Amino acid sequence: MLKTWPLKLAIVILILTIFPWEYGFYYFGKLVVCGVAIYYCYQNYKKNSEKQNKFFWYFLGIAILYNPVIPIHLLFKPAWIIVDIILIVFLFKYLKLNK
Repeated sequence: MLKTWPLKLAIVILILTIFPWEYGFYYFGKLVVCGVAIYYCYQNYKKNSEKQNKFFWYFLGIAILYNPVIPIHLLFKPAWIIVDIILIVFLFKYLKLNK
């Protein structure tokens, strides 16, 4: 069974990034979400089943999108808000699926 606290932490961080903050908080949020995505990517890789392999690719894409080292810049803040909301829904569903 996977640990769920990293996933819950990422959900809280993503909810908080919807609101206006200093840039440092967004960088911290990207760092946390990328780390959590890498953790779950590795966990799904270890399981090596067909269903988990799909989630491996999903979490790899999330890690690339939220990568703080080579950041991907979307043109405006509302685009990031939409991406964050979509990711929050995905993480909630993944959390429910793995209980």
